[in-house]
Amino acid sequence: MKYKVAFTGTAKQQLAMLEKPVARLITSWLTKNLHGSDVPMQNETAPLLSGQRRYRIGDCRLIADIQEDRIVILLLESKCRMEQSQKEHAVN
Repeated sequence: MKYKVAFTGTAKQQLAMLEKPVARLITSWLTKNLHGSDVPMQNETAPLLSGQRRYRIGDCRLIADIQEDRIVILLLESKCRMEQSQKEHAVN
């Protein structure tokens, strides 16, 4: 079975808020590794709740819900670790 990738409204907003190169990295990774995949669990970092998986893409994280024929991206960490540490250093 080939899986399709879909985004929730929240995940779409979070993706739009990321810097363009980071958003491009995430979308290309999803296309290469999950969209059309037979086994979406091979790239996960750790299973979460039943049917949910967590993926690490560069410095970003996303949570996906694996359903019968699609992978729904539920949440993207809008603050990548690198961006977050740069902002913290700028404040100090």
